[in-house]
Amino acid sequence: MPIRIRRAELSDAAAIADLHVRTWQSTYRGLLPDALLDELDVAARTERWQRILGGASATVGTAGAGGHAGIETDTPTSATVVAVEGERVLGFASAGAARDNDAPCARELWALYVDPIAHGAGVGAELLRTAIGADPAYLWVLEGNNRAIAFYEKHGFRLDGGVESEERGGRMLRDLRMARP
Repeated sequence: MPIRIRRAELSDAAAIADLHVRTWQSTYRGLLPDALLDELDVAARTERWQRILGGASATVGTAGAGGHAGIETDTPTSATVVAVEGERVLGFASAGAARDNDAPCARELWALYVDPIAHGAGVGAELLRTAIGADPAYLWVLEGNNRAIAFYEKHGFRLDGGVESEERGGRMLRDLRMARP
C-alpha cells in the first residue's frame, strides 16, 4: 500500500499521540532520564493533539532539552502533516514561524518523528519536504541523537553553533541548533 503525506486531521490525534510517545521512548532512551520517558502519557498527549488539530491554541510538547517549552500551533503559517499507509500513521512533522529571537531564519521545523518500522523508507524525507519545502529553516536536535543529526545533514542542515541547555531529571541536556540556508 502506498504511503501518502497529508495535513493532519483531528481524527489523527490519538495515532499521532501514540506515535509521539513511542518514538520519544525509543529515540531518547539513554539520552533523557528514564523516569521522564516512562511517565509520558498517551491519553494526555492525545488531548493535547486534539486541541492542536482542533484549532485551539495548544503546544505540541517539549521540542527538546532546551528552552522550548512548547510549540504554538494556532497560527495560519503553522502546520502538522502526517505520513499514512492505509489508516496507519507512520510519522508526523510540525513546522511554523521561528520561536527564537536570534533565529537564523523565519521558519522552524518544530518536530519530525517517524515510526521505527518505517525508518529508511523515505518517510522522514517526504515529511520534511512537505513541512518546510526547500525554504531556509532551522531546528533543534538533542545532543547525542546522532541518527537525527545525520538525517538532517543529509538534507542540507548544518550545526550552526546555537546551543540551549536545561536540567531535567537531574541531568544536564543540550539542544543543538541546525540550520539550512
